[in-house]
Amino acid sequence: MTATDRIARDGGQRVHEGVHPLRRIARRVTTGVALAVIAVATAMIAVVVYGALTQSWRVVPVRSGSMAPTAPKGSAVVAEPARTSGLRVGDIVLFHAPTAHRPLVVHRIHEIVVRDGERLYRTKGDANREPDPWLIRMQSTTVWRVHHVIPLVGDVVDAADQPYVRFGGLVAAVAAIVWLGLGRIWRRERREADARGAVVAAGVAGRVAVAAQAAAVAAASVTATTAGPEGDDAGAGASTGHASTA
Repeated sequence: MTATDRIARDGGQRVHEGVHPLRRIARRVTTGVALAVIAVATAMIAVVVYGALTQSWRVVPVRSGSMAPTAPKGSAVVAEPARTSGLRVGDIVLFHAPTAHRPLVVHRIHEIVVRDGERLYRTKGDANREPDPWLIRMQSTTVWRVHHVIPLVGDVVDAADQPYVRFGGLVAAVAAIVWLGLGRIWRRERREADARGAVVAAGVAGRVAVAAQAAAVAAASVTATTAGPEGDDAGAGASTGHASTA
């Protein structure tokens, strides 16, 4: 292996290993966190949208503390369709309150009242002292009954239900994916460019070394050539002197 090859190989390894390992670790951690956030947000939006489209479930944020501690404010409930005839006291249901703005309410069935053969439902929040001031008439054969409570994600679900938030989340996800992809491409191109620069530098250093070697050999040859005739003249002088003495 020549000096040029060895320098090129070592230079390529140094470029590949990186000069700043902490920066590389920080970049990997940042990339991992960004991907995790995108994955979680995308999954939550997908769950909400799929359930709404297929009517398989509903994820509803809890906006008040009336159902604490079962479903505290800021949590979310997962409701699935159930037959109205199968409702029992203690079930938690979703319904629109019979008030002016008909808000969506998450309360527990406190009492079932039968009037003229019709079942009416009195509801109550777990944290409220008194039941609600109304009787609910379930006009549909199915109702949304709560099966699960997810803590701490109600605000996220509430925000994800807004159209502009969905659009912004989609744009952010696409931008993050593009940024990560371009970052990988740029880093790879920079590594390749640095590696090519290291190889070129190693080639120049090798050529300089070869030129220096050639110059040293030439200098040695010139010195040897110059010293040769002087030795011959000295020898001739000595012989001549010896002959004269004789």
